[in-house]
Amino acid sequence: MLYILTSVLLSAATVLAAGTGLIHPAIPVKATAQTASAAAPDTSATLMKTVFSNMPDSLLPSLTRNNRLDLIDFLSSGMKADVKNRFDDHVELTTLTADYLHLRLSEKSSADLLLLPSATMLKDTTKNVICMIETFGNDSIGESSVKFFTARWHPLNYTSPTTLSADSFITTRPDSMSAEEYHSLRARAMQLMLRAEVLPSEKAIILKPSVAAVTDEEKPGIKAILKSKKLKWDGKTFK
Repeated sequence: MLYILTSVLLSAATVLAAGTGLIHPAIPVKATAQTASAAAPDTSATLMKTVFSNMPDSLLPSLTRNNRLDLIDFLSSGMKADVKNRFDDHVELTTLTADYLHLRLSEKSSADLLLLPSATMLKDTTKNVICMIETFGNDSIGESSVKFFTARWHPLNYTSPTTLSADSFITTRPDSMSAEEYHSLRARAMQLMLRAEVLPSEKAIILKPSVAAVTDEEKPGIKAILKSKKLKWDGKTFK
């Protein structure tokens, strides 16, 4: 009688476990394509797609969420990812990888999103930092703003690398330049602008200085005393 009662109880437990979605440890589970896919490392651009689609509209007001979703769909389908924004201007998504995205917002403006690993758990329990770079201008002269967010778009109070002093980008006086000319050009260069160029594979940026309203006579000298600066992400900041 005890043996029969035990068998009945075990059978009932197995049925109950199956009904609740729990599998008895003694019963082998056949792996499905879905579970196998979930276990495999994500080498696609899925995370960046999610980050971009969930971006608050206030950060790029000219783009709607539908604009962003269309850009993702077009590029993922192998098509040119070009849409018209709220102001009927063309916006193109040119690059989309697992950790990097580049947007051409207009002929003279662009935006980059770079996912970076955080050295510590962030306040919303995420461990990825979004570095958002907006750039205005062109390759020869331009200015970037750099902001940081958690992977859920909560702002982070991290110092922007563009706040580095102008002295960091000015070289010592070249031998071929007089002291008078150097001091004059150096004073002009103190009003420099910084454009950030992203190196996604290195988790780094290059800050390129430029000076506005330079005369043709001043250009060679200004170019001679300015230097770019490469900064690498260390889990907390670019340095």
